[in-house]
Amino acid sequence: MQNNKIICCIKKIIAFFIFLALFFNPLFSTVAGSNMVWIQMEQLPFEVIFTPLDSTNAKTILHLLKQSHPVLVAAFQDTSTAVIHVLIAPSQAQFDLLTGHVIPEWGEAASDITRRRIVLKSPNWVTYSMKMHTIVVHELTHIILESAANGNAIPRWLNEGIAIHYSQDTNYASGSYISKALLTNSLIPLDKIDSVLKFQRNKASLAYQESYFAVKYLTERYGENILGDIIQQLSRGVQMDSIFIQTTGEDLAAFERNWTQSLSATHRWDFLQEAGNYVWIAIGILFIIAILRIHKRKQKILKQWEEEEQQLR
Repeated sequence: MQNNKIICCIKKIIAFFIFLALFFNPLFSTVAGSNMVWIQMEQLPFEVIFTPLDSTNAKTILHLLKQSHPVLVAAFQDTSTAVIHVLIAPSQAQFDLLTGHVIPEWGEAASDITRRRIVLKSPNWVTYSMKMHTIVVHELTHIILESAANGNAIPRWLNEGIAIHYSQDTNYASGSYISKALLTNSLIPLDKIDSVLKFQRNKASLAYQESYFAVKYLTERYGENILGDIIQQLSRGVQMDSIFIQTTGEDLAAFERNWTQSLSATHRWDFLQEAGNYVWIAIGILFIIAILRIHKRKQKILKQWEEEEQQLR
């Protein structure tokens, strides 16, 4: 009997310490503090946390994560086995809570590299501007990149450009924002893209498009492997200027100048494609107006003839 009491006491002590460990865990405390029912689905290295209404979405997201993870790990030689937490926010209020209120209104997801956490808006309450696959892979890429770089800072333009590249996001492929910026001499210097979360929607779109085209320029000139090479050198603490000199033969400033010149040569007039759509719409409207005016004139002439005929009688 005495032994049973001792065992029971030990179990209570262990349970108490487990509770304390969970309670002071940032992930648990943030989610548990919402007074909502949360479900956990785990397939290492992923743990998806969601509310009951997102059960189907959680399965889809977990499948996308498992599908994309090996590709990214191989590309950037990430060796981390730590769990990646993925939370599906059931409302805007929950999304803001889980992301610390730092994501602007145009943001559709977020990644917290220090906690290896991805926060997604539930498709039950938000209509994404892109496919779910694109959103999930984009945020997962950020986690893998930072892990592969061993915590060494990756320039934001490079980080975002690689994420767009690997998520196959077509939203930034047209070059329309860059074309308008070239016309108004308002391209954002690459080092200023670090502040993208403080930008308004249109300026942010330009920043993301520039990031994508800078990475596209890199891969087209030096091959796909250059992205992994840059991240691997960063992981060893090599400075970005030195990395670019070793991998491209030019420092960052020269790279940006040459890239900007290539944009001017290839994308300066891209905005006309977008304008062309409006031109055709305008032509269509003018055509309809012309038809209506001709019809109205025809009716007026017929009525005039009818009145003249009645007068002759």
